[in-house]
Amino acid sequence: MKFSLDWLSDFADLREVDPAAIAATANEIGLEIGTVEAFSEGSFSDTVFDADVTPNRPDAMNHRGFARDIAAGLGLAFPGSPPPEKPDAPAPDPKGRVTIEVPDRCRRFAVRELRGVGSGPSPAKWARRMRALGLKEIDLVVDATNISLWGIGQPLHAFDADRVAGGRLVVRFARPGETLLCLDGVERRLDPEDVVVADEERALSLAGVIGGADSAIRPGVTRNVLLEAAWWDPVSIRRTARRHGLHTDASHRYERGADIEAIPEGLALAAGLIRESRGGEAGGSMVDACPRPFVPKRATLRLARLRALSGLPELSLGRAIDILERLGFGVEARGDTLEAVVPSWRPDVSIEEDLIEEVVRIEGYSKIPSLLPAATNLSPLYLGGRAGEKRAARETEDRVSDAAVEAGLDEAMNFPFVSPEREARFGNLTRVAEFRAQPLVVANPLDATRPGLRRLLLPGLLEAAALNVRNGRRSVALFEIGRVWDRSGEVGVDPAEIESRHFAFVLAGEAGDFPPRPADVLDAKGIFCRVIAKVTGGKARFRAPDVGFFPPSFGLDVYLGEERVGALGRLPESMRSDGELPPGTVGGEIDLAVLDRELPGVRFREYSRFPAADLDMTVPTSVGTSWGEIEEAVRGAHLALFESLRLLELYEDPARPGIRHVTFRLTFRAPDRTLSQEEVNRERDRLFEILKQKFGETP
Repeated sequence: MKFSLDWLSDFADLREVDPAAIAATANEIGLEIGTVEAFSEGSFSDTVFDADVTPNRPDAMNHRGFARDIAAGLGLAFPGSPPPEKPDAPAPDPKGRVTIEVPDRCRRFAVRELRGVGSGPSPAKWARRMRALGLKEIDLVVDATNISLWGIGQPLHAFDADRVAGGRLVVRFARPGETLLCLDGVERRLDPEDVVVADEERALSLAGVIGGADSAIRPGVTRNVLLEAAWWDPVSIRRTARRHGLHTDASHRYERGADIEAIPEGLALAAGLIRESRGGEAGGSMVDACPRPFVPKRATLRLARLRALSGLPELSLGRAIDILERLGFGVEARGDTLEAVVPSWRPDVSIEEDLIEEVVRIEGYSKIPSLLPAATNLSPLYLGGRAGEKRAARETEDRVSDAAVEAGLDEAMNFPFVSPEREARFGNLTRVAEFRAQPLVVANPLDATRPGLRRLLLPGLLEAAALNVRNGRRSVALFEIGRVWDRSGEVGVDPAEIESRHFAFVLAGEAGDFPPRPADVLDAKGIFCRVIAKVTGGKARFRAPDVGFFPPSFGLDVYLGEERVGALGRLPESMRSDGELPPGTVGGEIDLAVLDRELPGVRFREYSRFPAADLDMTVPTSVGTSWGEIEEAVRGAHLALFESLRLLELYEDPARPGIRHVTFRLTFRAPDRTLSQEEVNRERDRLFEILKQKFGETP
């Protein structure tokens, strides 16, 4: 979008400012300048800026709005430029010359009539400016509408008043089968959703997009002109323009939100230019139909919030007031807070953060330091809770995710909405004392079949696994980390009282071994062991459930220390997503809140460059002795220079019924030397005695 420095100087004193400084300021305040070019024609010289104005800034898509921002950025006065004629006050319309049948699409529609207008080109001043911007010159009447659009951002349309049947205009929807011969020479079939400006007989223009040829200004012929200015609904204009494959200067601005209060000024500007150069008399006062008057928006800005979001603790409320007033906001200070009245030309500003953005961009984005405040120094207002809790929860989730991926699982992300009837098959899997009896139902669900908020992750994972099986996957291993709404409580309370964070997984089909085998409960145990060890450094324990969520002999409760955190097991037929998953499908779910409390600090130790010494031992124990008990005894011995322990083999002795031999490998390593066999044997002998006392058998 191009801007003329000569034209910009009508609104702010920029003639003595170096164009490079203007370009630098524009870039700093968010109006990126692509190129700066010199334009000359005879004795006339100008500088043209090619700017990239973002779609949310329709106010800056004209010379006045662009100059307002530049003047604010440079700290210059902005007197503006009054139109050649004073805008008319709205007058009654006793003859009904304007009718708006679609007030939701057209909130304001105004016309001014000029009679006895002469024909001819635009004055040299405006002709040069238009040529500098690459605009096509047609006739002063048509050019005046472009001058209003490019000057103050108000698109206008000029009708030949003698070709408006009945002398009245109607804003309505297009009629079925109605066509319009447009100014580009193309006859278009109109859609019933198109809004048109029509007379008593036919459509005259496609509202806000393009005019019609039948009522267009005819240079040298037209004597009586009807100037029209309006405010059109941006969504309606966007759909119409796309429907007909059109993009015009007017539609570009209407799609983004034109200034509804600029309508009288735009008409006065165009009418004044025409009468000043080509004569003519007003055919009555301006007719201004406004079924939905403009009501200014108000927004509040707090100094503490401004400093927190900007990262500029030195910003004062006085500086914020000065910037906002320069941009045309009405401002009233109240202690450390200000209330701003948003001007009509800023449809993009409505909340406190918008005001902060305005202050910061004029103050200068380059002044924002390239650092973030420490999380511990941020107020709970911005974190939604204590900073330490936030960091611990995030670290827990990261560690759990890493452990699940290391175990060969793929992460799934499911919608949190569920069918209450389907989820009713699942009970209190994590055994929360205040478990919600029924899912929380939302008032306006995205999917009417899923109005509830999930209490568990497992039902959604089972549906995802079933989808994979239906599509030919022989092995499915999925996990999810997410929020559930499983606690009893009233809607509107602190979310922490009804929300929890869970980890769940599903294994269906073949496991990753060779040859392939069905996934089983031991695989599920291994996943929880890995996850809990990764997060807490502790050890998962498993016990038979006292309340059977899973079928008898196929489920286990998961414990961390003495606290129950979840459950795992083989899923019954009623839970395997309508039987689409194989019978051996296993899954589990845990509450991550317990893991947050056990999250250890980060510890480091130097890695030894010396070789390890391995020692294999076989322990005869009773069949009822678990590997966990043996591991606990070995680790509790506190062997010197002990590094790791790994189970190798289980063997039931046929000659000694009830006895099982457990073979495991101990690894020892010293940080500063190679261990001798005597040192390893000494620790082995000490462990022999400990295991003998513990299990009553001689290794």
